[in-house]
Order: sequence, then C-alpha cells, then structure tokens
Amino acid sequence: MRGEDCVARIGGDEFVLLLEGCGDEVEWRVVDARLRDALARPVRVDGRTLHVRCSIGVVTSAGEEDVPTLLRDVDMALHAARRQGRGGYAMLSEPHRQQILQDHALELDLPHAVAAEQFVLHYQPIVATATGEVLGHEALVRWQHPERGLLAPGAFLPAVQAGGLMVELGAWVLRTAVRAAARGFGGAAGRDDAAVSVNVSAQQLVRGDLVATVREAPAETGLPPARLLLELTESELLPGTVDVAGVLAELRGLGVRLAVDDFGTGWSNLAHLARLPLDVVTVDRSFLLALPDEHRRDVLAATVAMTSALGARCLIEGVETPEHLALARAVGSDYAQGYLLGRPVPLPDEA
Repeated sequence: MRGEDCVARIGGDEFVLLLEGCGDEVEWRVVDARLRDALARPVRVDGRTLHVRCSIGVVTSAGEEDVPTLLRDVDMALHAARRQGRGGYAMLSEPHRQQILQDHALELDLPHAVAAEQFVLHYQPIVATATGEVLGHEALVRWQHPERGLLAPGAFLPAVQAGGLMVELGAWVLRTAVRAAARGFGGAAGRDDAAVSVNVSAQQLVRGDLVATVREAPAETGLPPARLLLELTESELLPGTVDVAGVLAELRGLGVRLAVDDFGTGWSNLAHLARLPLDVVTVDRSFLLALPDEHRRDVLAATVAMTSALGARCLIEGVETPEHLALARAVGSDYAQGYLLGRPVPLPDEA
C-alpha cells in the first residue's frame, strides 16, 4: 500500500481500503490481482498453515458522497461479489446500484404485500401429449405491485426468501390454487390424473406445517386430494437435515400426488429418487432448448423410459414449437407444457 492509502477493519472479517487515483475498472482489476497475490501466501498460526481467500467489492467516488453512503454502497458491492461464490469480484455500477436499491425497496414492501394480498396466480395449462387435452394447470405466482405493476417471480422471490416469507406465501399459493380447482377451473372431467400443480419450496419442507396445510386445503374446499400435485425441485428432494422421504410419505398418505420439478437441473441421485413416492417427473425445458439436435431425441427417450421404470409419468416443459410437441409425442411423454400449448394467464373472472 502507498502512504496515502488507508485500510480499516469494520467488523468480523470485513475490511475497507480507501485508495486514491483508481478511476476505471482496469486499475481496480490490477489492485484486485495484487491483493489476491498477497493473501494467497500461506500463513502459519499456532503450527498450522492457513490459506486465505477473499471476495472484493469495489465502489468509485468523485468525492460527492458522504461516508455512510459510501459504506452502504461498498457493502452492496461486497454482497454482489459473494453471490458469485468464493473469491468473487464485483464493481458497483450505477445501474447495478439502482437495481440493488429497487430490490431492497421490494424487501421493505413485501410484508405489507402479503398482508394486503397483492399476489395473484396465473395458470399455465398442462396437456396430454398424445391428444392435446388440457388435464390441469400449474399455479404460478405474480406480484401485482401498486407502483411497479405485475412482477414475475424472478423479480421478487429472492427477496421473499431473504425476508423469511416463503412459507407464508407458499401456503397462500397452495390454498388459493386449491380453491380455484375446487370451483372447477381447468382439468378434464373423468381423468384420474387431472390436477392443479403447485410448487413447494425448501423452506416449506423444513417447516413442520406443510403437511397440515396440505391436509386442510382440500378438506376445506371439497377438492379430491388426488387432484392436487405438489412439485419439488431435485435439490429439495436430496437427503439433508429434513427427513424428506418421511415428509413425502406423509403427503402421499393424504392422497395428494407428488412430482420432481425441473429434472436434469440438479444433482439428484437416481437411487434416492427411486425410493421416493413420485407420481410425475417434470423434465426441464433445457432438454428441448439447449441440447444439440443429434442428442435431443435419445436423451429425452431415455428420460421418459427412466421415468416409466420409476413408476411415474413424464411431463416435458418448454414446448414452444410444433417440432417440440412432435418430439414429445415421439418419445412417449405423458404430458407437455409450454407457450405453444398455452401461456400463464389469470382466472377468467380475475383477468
């Protein structure tokens, strides 16, 4: 460091460096590399060799901001760097700063939004691949923000998770979707696999009231439990601190149906999945959109065969073209979903 530079510890393992004369990102990248080189040298402490890694967040200033504002901004930059994983780097640009401030404002709005029921559900059809018959709908949450308009899940779900409101919002989604299905929205009469599909989060699995909510919602509305399909991602089904298999067995005992969502995007163990009481395996849209043409059919056919071997039915997501639908039919997928077959829309009386 130079004589005019300043370094201070602001708490825990966080330090602030005040450097003059570093204007653009090229210069900051040089500083970043020098800091990492210095910290990369092993340190001996009490006979042990320690290796230090760091995340670095950068903010530039023309001297117009006060110290609290600069510290707030550099904290934003550091958090952005940490989200990249170990050893991350982030320079806070003005657009990035504004996005973070907007996200923070959403976090502040969330508790009121839940209480004021500003959330709405849109429903995307799920069809029988062979016939095109609509069998049910997936309930997808949206936020009707009073100032920012209709927000898609990607704009607010991270804030919901950070604010600890996922369980409350998830319960609202489940109850609302069940009420809609009980009123006869969507689904095919006489089909044993007609259902409303609801996504379940890891936080809902961790909390012990998921089973109670699932038990109460159909009972309160008169919806047959078999017409409720709960979707969980691969990562949520992995063994962990919660007895996932035990929770799923309880849910299955209530008569509801279970699905693994976005199959192919996680690190699930097939032997573990085979032990779970799954009714549906939902194949992620990336299988249709990202796989090379020469491999797509074989991979999808193998996935459908594996699903059948598990005693489950297969749903292929991301069907956006007639070619996608033809492929889903050719490989024998039971169900299909995507923009070609219908976009998410609100209930007719709520549009």
